[in-house]
Amino acid sequence: MPLISVVICTYNREKYIGNVLESIKNQSLPASKYEVIVIDNNSTDRSADIIKSFLDANTSLPFQYYLEKKQGLSHARNAGIEHSKSRIICFIDDDAIAGPDFLEKTVSFFDKHPDAGAVGGKVIPRFTDGEPVWLSRYVRKLVSEIDFGPKMHILKGRRYPFGANMSFRSEVFNKYGKFNPELGRKGKNLMGGEEKDMFDRMKSGGENIYYDPEIPVWHIIDPMRLTEDYLRRFCRGVGVSERVRLKEQGAVPYLLKWTENKAKRAGSLALGTLFYLKGQPAKARMIIDVMRWIEEGYDDTSVEV
Repeated sequence: MPLISVVICTYNREKYIGNVLESIKNQSLPASKYEVIVIDNNSTDRSADIIKSFLDANTSLPFQYYLEKKQGLSHARNAGIEHSKSRIICFIDDDAIAGPDFLEKTVSFFDKHPDAGAVGGKVIPRFTDGEPVWLSRYVRKLVSEIDFGPKMHILKGRRYPFGANMSFRSEVFNKYGKFNPELGRKGKNLMGGEEKDMFDRMKSGGENIYYDPEIPVWHIIDPMRLTEDYLRRFCRGVGVSERVRLKEQGAVPYLLKWTENKAKRAGSLALGTLFYLKGQPAKARMIIDVMRWIEEGYDDTSVEV
């Protein structure tokens, strides 16, 4: 019986899927103590061929390949949960890279913290074309960066791990259900919110969700993800996801978020003005645009993401 199951969900990531497979292959944790479950969510590029070639070349390793025909990241993640056989389920993105002691440290963390329902570590962006000039600390989530400080701690309030690097005790999915298929990416659609929804359910049930900076991954940022078109769709996807998620909870949470968005929009205009005055117009514009795009996704049911 493996100690930890690694679930890698992929959709059209032929450029990077080989990197994550190699990084999980080269772990300090013995291969007998982990399994890797690769879920292909109907890729139309060469991703499947690359994965199958990797598996053919590494038949002694515990890697498994499955095709999930129901489109959507939540469906793919839920398929990974169903195929897993261990007490810990770790999710890592198909364009991320794990260090050689990633799995060993994750297993050790859960052994040392029996109260933990989940843990997430740092997500460190790795830019293939250099860091964009518009990037400031206020919008670093656009590149999926997570850094909650140098010390391990329980995440309170609205802080959560990111999907590029999150691990759970398998029992939590029996207690709180799996990822909501109404949320999350579906093909080229950039909706999200399924991770936040899962962690919200866990927090409501009293589960402790930790951050441990000693369990990082490096997240490759393709230049396509830094284009204005992608960023606009990404932010609108955030807004749409929040609208869908909160509508299920009733009118009060929905209206509270609507009010919060208006306040954040005003704050982004003030902060953007400061950056303009400091002679950093690219940073100023992105701070303002991000909140405007999120608000558009939340308010307008006709928005495409």
